[in-house]
Amino acid sequence: MKSRKSFTLIASALSVLGLCAAAQAQETDSSISSNGSTTSTTTTATTPVPAATTSTTTTVNTPVTTTTNKQTHSVYIGPQLGYQQARDADNGNLFLGAALRAKFVPAVGAEVSINWRQERFFNRAVTVTSWPVMLTGMFYPVPFLYGSIGGGWYNTTFDYDSSKIPSIVLERETKQTFGWHFGIGAEVPVGNVKLTADLRYVFINYDWQEVPGLSGLKSNFIMAGVGILFGI
Repeated sequence: MKSRKSFTLIASALSVLGLCAAAQAQETDSSISSNGSTTSTTTTATTPVPAATTSTTTTVNTPVTTTTNKQTHSVYIGPQLGYQQARDADNGNLFLGAALRAKFVPAVGAEVSINWRQERFFNRAVTVTSWPVMLTGMFYPVPFLYGSIGGGWYNTTFDYDSSKIPSIVLERETKQTFGWHFGIGAEVPVGNVKLTADLRYVFINYDWQEVPGLSGLKSNFIMAGVGILFGI
C-alpha cells in the first residue's frame, strides 16, 4: 500500500513538474518571439507635387495705323498757248501746242513739246510755217522757278508769194532745221494741276540764199507762253 501511494505521489509530482516545465517553456518561447520579432515600419515619403501652373496668354491688339501719303505726280501733260516774234519778221503771231513735262528729282526736270507757229517775212513775200519739236532741260533753284536750256527740230515749210518776188518763181518747199533755246519760267501747283508761264529765246537760221533780198534777215525769235498741265 505504501509503495502504491508513493508511486501515485511521484506520478503526481512528475505531472506537476511537467506542467510547470511546459508552462515555463511556453512563456520562454513567447518572450523570445516577442524579443526577436522585428517591427518593420514602412515610411512613405510623400514628395509634394507642384501645383499645376496655368499659363495665361494675353493678346494685346495694337491698332495698325496706315499712313497714306499724298499722291505726288511727277509727270504732267497739257496744252500751251503763247505769242512769238522773230527778229526780222513782219509781225508777231500766236502759237499753239502741247507739252509733256516730268520731274526726275526736286531740282531737275525735262519737257518735250510740239507747237505750231507761223511768221511772215519781207512784206509777206514769204510765209514760214513750222512744227517744232523741242526737248528742254529744266533746273529748279526754288520749287516754283526754273531755268531752261535745250534744242529743237523744226519741220519748216516756206510759201513764196510770186507777186511780191517778180524776178523769180519759187515753189513751196519744206526743210528740217535745228535750233537751240534757253529761257526761264515758273510753275504753280494747284492740286493735281500746274499752271505754267515760260519765256524762251530761240537761235535758228533759215536758208534764205535762194530768195534775193532775204539773205540778211534774222530769224531768231522770242516766245512767251502759258500752259496748264495735268498730272498723270
